[in-house]
Amino acid sequence: MNRFKVAMATSLTAGLMIMAVLVLIAVVPLSSLFQFPLILLLVVLWVLGVAVYRMLSSARLSSSSYIHRYTPYSLALTLMFIVAGVMHRWVAMGVLLIAGYSFELVAGFILYNDFKAITGRGNALMFLVGISLFILSLPLAIMRIPWPAVVGVLLKTISIARVIRSPRPSPPIRQTLTAISHNENSMACGGWGPVKDH
Repeated sequence: MNRFKVAMATSLTAGLMIMAVLVLIAVVPLSSLFQFPLILLLVVLWVLGVAVYRMLSSARLSSSSYIHRYTPYSLALTLMFIVAGVMHRWVAMGVLLIAGYSFELVAGFILYNDFKAITGRGNALMFLVGISLFILSLPLAIMRIPWPAVVGVLLKTISIARVIRSPRPSPPIRQTLTAISHNENSMACGGWGPVKDH
């Protein structure tokens, strides 16, 4: 399994853990929720986020440059979110969580092309809808209405699972997209491939 798909498998694991946290938010008050077991779970999620960042930023994707440059800000903000949770600073938690995940929303739009190159437009749209619904529903989740965010994570998780199961090799996607563009340009010029000198 290549680096990109390992990163997606790690992200899939994190997605399942996030769904568990969202379900807990629906049934347990925040003041009671932020005890050692949940804090440990959030720290594990943060470590998984670091692992995904390191793999994707070096995976030679069309999105790798953005991920390498901006994801550290997201990781810093989500770590501050965990600290705010330990201190029971609920307003600060909400602000930090939304600010941190806003970078992931932008990354989701950039990853759309990478997903489309591997599994097609339909699955890429599912990923984009899922990540958008999840992040835009976070304010509701903080108010103990997590179900829209759960649906978003579920759609995102299904899309990632399809990427992992796809037989099509992923990296280097940037080269794949360049080759596709080159072939399209060749066809536009009246040929079916690059012109060769004989």
